[in-house]
Amino acid sequence: MPAAIQHIWRLTDGKPGHMKQTAGIVAALRELANVHVHDCPVRGRTRHWWRWLRGRSPFHELPKPRLILGAGHRTHVAVLAAGRATGAATVVLMRPTLPRAFFDLVIVPRHDGVSEGPRVFSTIGAPNLVRPSTTLNPRRGLVLLGGPSRHFHWHSQQLMDHVGALVASTPDCHWTIADSRRTPPEFLQGLASLGTDLCSHATTPAGWMEEQLAQCGVVWVTPDSVSMVHEALSSGAVTGIFPMRHRGTRAAQGIGALTREGRLLTEPADIAAASVQPRFAPLQEAQRCAAELKRRFLV
Repeated sequence: MPAAIQHIWRLTDGKPGHMKQTAGIVAALRELANVHVHDCPVRGRTRHWWRWLRGRSPFHELPKPRLILGAGHRTHVAVLAAGRATGAATVVLMRPTLPRAFFDLVIVPRHDGVSEGPRVFSTIGAPNLVRPSTTLNPRRGLVLLGGPSRHFHWHSQQLMDHVGALVASTPDCHWTIADSRRTPPEFLQGLASLGTDLCSHATTPAGWMEEQLAQCGVVWVTPDSVSMVHEALSSGAVTGIFPMRHRGTRAAQGIGALTREGRLLTEPADIAAASVQPRFAPLQEAQRCAAELKRRFLV
């Protein structure tokens, strides 16, 4: 007899990064349990405070859940309101501004500096949709570019030189270079002389990066792109970061910890793309989160 369906409410704030985090966990949960996931967009906060105080569910038309999952500060009060109204377990990703004791579980990356405990589950970076790949080609490389951020100092000419050195030192590797919304508009075209494939975020379809990470055996990322660093490490590819001076934020310190552990390469000129092998198993943080949620809250 098949297990009864367990309903999960996934509260979303519409931000792509937050959506990827919960989507990765949900995908992993579907492999472990008979769950049905309801996506619940959250708008505004004030009305959710009143619902929380009155014990009213913001999504009363949905089947009663066993688990409520949210990512992003905008979802937190709605998660609490729904949890109080339904009695379901409440789980949020990232360190909340509200007291952690309000939630049944908080999933936080270790660089946030929150000690693991009965209500805290620590991850290496944020969970994501990328899975370890068995089709990685060591002669295909991917460069992922971020942009100016509060975590690292961005110097366009220095970074162009580093990308050029990487491409020049790996003549047997075919490189694809992709920018992001934060990349200065002229930067990608400044790399045209390298003879690589250049891909703009404005023209690549949804899921393009995940497809590339399933194929490219070597990935180099600007360290300001913290989520993309962890996605590359999740694919199983040899992963490196370009030298950039950090600003001392927790996220930058987290990248530093990965480098000291040896998970990230830092010298583009030293890599032999066809021969370097990863020293660590791929990250599987979404799967670890899903296993913990099943153990705690699902049957």
